[in-house]
Amino acid sequence: MSKGRKVQRRAGRPWLAALVAGLAAGWLLAGVGVQPAAAITTSDRTWKADLLGRLGYAPRLVFVGGSRSLRLSPAYAYRRTGLRGFNAAVVECMNEDVWAMLHLMVKRAPKVKRYVVWGIVPGTISLTRQLDSALVGDPRLRRWFPLSLRQAQGSGLRHPVGRRRYAGDGGLTWDKYAAEAAAGVSLAEKLQPAIEQARRHPVTSDSISTTMTRGRRYFEDTLAYLNTHDCEPLLVLTPIHPKVMQVMRNDHWDSRHASLLAYFEELQERYHFTVLDFTFISSFDGDPAAFYDVSHMKESNMRRLLDAAVRQAPWAFGKGDAPWDEPSEPQ
Repeated sequence: MSKGRKVQRRAGRPWLAALVAGLAAGWLLAGVGVQPAAAITTSDRTWKADLLGRLGYAPRLVFVGGSRSLRLSPAYAYRRTGLRGFNAAVVECMNEDVWAMLHLMVKRAPKVKRYVVWGIVPGTISLTRQLDSALVGDPRLRRWFPLSLRQAQGSGLRHPVGRRRYAGDGGLTWDKYAAEAAAGVSLAEKLQPAIEQARRHPVTSDSISTTMTRGRRYFEDTLAYLNTHDCEPLLVLTPIHPKVMQVMRNDHWDSRHASLLAYFEELQERYHFTVLDFTFISSFDGDPAAFYDVSHMKESNMRRLLDAAVRQAPWAFGKGDAPWDEPSEPQ
């Protein structure tokens, strides 16, 4: 994909009122301080780009993905792997977000050997919708998209607004899920709507879409881009709470899930990457009580997931040979 020319910001700052209100409500980054108003919006994408610019080191371990990946802790990962990292995950992530953030990191430190852990939500592989406002307005991120795509987004650009706090390495320290749990909202209360939804709308398709959408193209192009820069990412299929999975799973679900894994196997003929299917918590010894809701896990479960990833795919963290590496010649 070619990158487009820079364009000037649109007149006015419609996000400024939201920004001021957000700062007043406590949207401050833990341990980072307030950024200059001209440099930020309330978008997670811009927050993460700001944090990356203040990091003080080039991260070797990078977490990307959506809100399910926000609690992957670079600090904990450093203790497990020795790799200094950064969490670049963003709320309501699309593949275009991953594309932009990784390009930004490579531009800042092109010679660094990186290890990327990408939290995958199956339904987002082909997801295509209007870009987040930061991908069109933030000059650090918009440069990675052609001008025609940015212009095609039209008016009414948005970003997911929420109350979140991040550490200096991008790791999440507080959000609405933590606030709800602290206020006494139970896991059962959070699961029941998802269970009812699964009952009302059972899975009926037997395969994932094969349409080459914009989102799917960026997904595949990002794999190719990483391989070009000596990175073979680890894709982790994120889990669903077992009580919801028990209702959701049927023969159609099994067939569709198998088609997703088959799609990854086909891509592995062209690109080097690893897939860990952690859809079921038994695959990483997860705790069903350590969830906030149907798909967002507490820190203890995220640590279990990361521990299992390091055990099952050590090469994705710089330990040992990958399956595609040629065997070493005997001495």
